[in-house]
Amino acid sequence: MTNKPDIISIERQKNAVVIQLHIPAELVYFPGHFPDYPVLPGVVQLQWAEELARQEGLLGKLTFCRVERLKFMRVISADYNVQLNLECIKPDTISFSYNSEHGLHSSGRIVFT
Repeated sequence: MTNKPDIISIERQKNAVVIQLHIPAELVYFPGHFPDYPVLPGVVQLQWAEELARQEGLLGKLTFCRVERLKFMRVISADYNVQLNLECIKPDTISFSYNSEHGLHSSGRIVFT
């Protein structure tokens, strides 16, 4: 079992990163989270957005403060390929969205202090 997505590719842009991810069926988050239809929890999507933004240098040593404009439109399930878009829209704010062939899954902003 794993707690991370598989990173397929990373495209770095000025103040932004586009990351192609594969959501493996072996994620530790799937068992017990709707047994017949595994769903990636929203809190995990937020965690990955923050971790990958830090990994890719979009944040300094800022501390999480709050989430704004958080929307979950479509579930992300096992074996989906998704695109995570991260953009530093202010020195203390990252916008994120998860998209796939199924459409927009979630989006929001993470604010840091």
